[in-house]
Amino acid sequence: MQGVLMQSLAPKPVAAFVLSVIGGGFIFAGGLLVLYLFILVPSTLGSGTIFGVSAGFAPLLGLVSGPAIMILATLFYREPEHGAVYGTMTIALSVVSYVSALGGLFVGLIMGLIGGVLILVWRPSPPQMGYHPTLAPYPAYRTCPRCGRAVVADARFCSYCGNVFA
Repeated sequence: MQGVLMQSLAPKPVAAFVLSVIGGGFIFAGGLLVLYLFILVPSTLGSGTIFGVSAGFAPLLGLVSGPAIMILATLFYREPEHGAVYGTMTIALSVVSYVSALGGLFVGLIMGLIGGVLILVWRPSPPQMGYHPTLAPYPAYRTCPRCGRAVVADARFCSYCGNVFA
């Protein structure tokens, strides 16, 4: 129970999460726009390529990379210790979205890149000074009646003079 409480009180990477999710949404919307233009207005895109990618394949990359960025952001929010992997993949998928879905109208590209960089550089704040229930309190002592030295309270004999305690 205490671990769950401490985990819920830990600082969360909210800015990186929000920017990446919104950027992924824009990239998905850009993929839908390119798909709409490809299907309903074929004369706009023709049968050629968009930035070197086949015009039929381009919208699919946007439709996959947008939700993938949102999933990576959610995974990072839940498990920030894997930020290097999630941040690198977010940046890579954002760059791929430029080629495939116009970068989510360029807004998704920028937000995905910033979110990915924030994921890479996010570190939790150091623990604050204060009460730590895992640390044991100082042991209690008592005085040996024979030699007068301090001995741990639950000892059976004095470690200095050998006096046995009753």
